[in-house]
Amino acid sequence: MYKEGILWCTISFVIIQMLILFFQIINCFARPKDKSRLRFLLLILAFVIFNLFSKIFPIINHETNSLPSLIFCELATLILYFYFLIYVYKDFNFKPPTIKFIILTSLTHLIILTFLTLNYLTNIFVLKKIFTINRLILFVLLGFNAFSRLFSSIFSKNEILKYQANQKSRVLAFVISILILLIFPITQFFVKNHIIEQTLINFGFFSISLIYFENYINQSKSEFEIISNLEIDTSFLKIDSLFIKNGLTKKEVEISKFILKDYKYSEIGNKLYITSKTVSKHASNIFKKFDVKKKEDFINLLRNYQK
Repeated sequence: MYKEGILWCTISFVIIQMLILFFQIINCFARPKDKSRLRFLLLILAFVIFNLFSKIFPIINHETNSLPSLIFCELATLILYFYFLIYVYKDFNFKPPTIKFIILTSLTHLIILTFLTLNYLTNIFVLKKIFTINRLILFVLLGFNAFSRLFSSIFSKNEILKYQANQKSRVLAFVISILILLIFPITQFFVKNHIIEQTLINFGFFSISLIYFENYINQSKSEFEIISNLEIDTSFLKIDSLFIKNGLTKKEVEISKFILKDYKYSEIGNKLYITSKTVSKHASNIFKKFDVKKKEDFINLLRNYQK
């Protein structure tokens, strides 16, 4: 009965996630150049894979305590943890750890993990603890920069993450998710309740999803206002529709308009409460979406489009 409860609890999470996944696939096809939509699609997949291989498949196949089941479960969990880090670094434009640091850290932990696994190959319960501790250490080491930036942004009035009205709630959702991913291994040691474990980790996903769709609705409203407002100058309306067509995010549209007015990156940063380096990263993404290499080409392209 207990395993059936875990199974149906996890299946209910997967069904909701599959519905969100289906919606997001349509969303990605609607705007294929918008990388933030693709990133969120992959995040949904990571959670679905985790739920399938950590609980559903092992329970259905009656292999919850076998070595192959443990390995598949750990791989699915590592995919979730690693992709979550990639998502945070990309979505907030944080500087990730160097490739050298990632390779050295991962190889060191792989060697230690392999050695310990071979020594405790027959003891599944010890292996579970080894895998859990290893994953937690890796997650902290590779995500430390992102975690510290996110946590500090909650208390800092001038932090670069505060440039949108709902940005604080977005940051808070990710902070909650990070705390859950950090607490999750601890619950595996002490709580011994798989329903609580699954509910806890999926709660992180649903908190991020809620904020994501809040952003999506706000952006859709903004785009609708741009298109439906007939009092706007037609030249600017044409440009706004071009921004939408090329898959620019709300922030990229904002920065594009400042670039078109020939503002310097430092001036744009001051107006939007972000660093000039962040403006430069956004500008680089904008230029890629318009297939131009520099600021002057982008300005000329848009001014010619206005004519």
